[in-house]
Amino acid sequence: MSEISNFEKTHNISFPSGYNEYYLDSNNHNYEPISIVCKGNDVFNLRRILTIDEISKVIDEFRDLFGYDLIPIAEMDYEDYLCFDFKNNQREPSVVYWNYELALENPDDATTLVFNDFQEFLDLLKSSRPNLNL
Repeated sequence: MSEISNFEKTHNISFPSGYNEYYLDSNNHNYEPISIVCKGNDVFNLRRILTIDEISKVIDEFRDLFGYDLIPIAEMDYEDYLCFDFKNNQREPSVVYWNYELALENPDDATTLVFNDFQEFLDLLKSSRPNLNL
């Protein structure tokens, strides 16, 4: 069983379609940070993609602030993360920006919707990194 399958079983989730290919490709390369513009023209910088081991460590560290619906997939500036949000859709989660400082004040206010689904995130990666094989 692959590390992704083990993670899914342990956390009782299924990553969205395309995640395995994205994970394998993105963790074999070092990329320059990618700027992501959100509603209100907020700009967030994606610094790096997390490995499955790193995802597990982040969840362990911030479980009280993440709850059980958020799974971090990428490190942003500071101690912020890009996460899958499984709250409203277990099969195709949205992708949200999770803000550590806001989570300390009120975990319910810590996320900002960035992409409606994983495919929108992949489209941004493909447009900013044409040599990704996704």
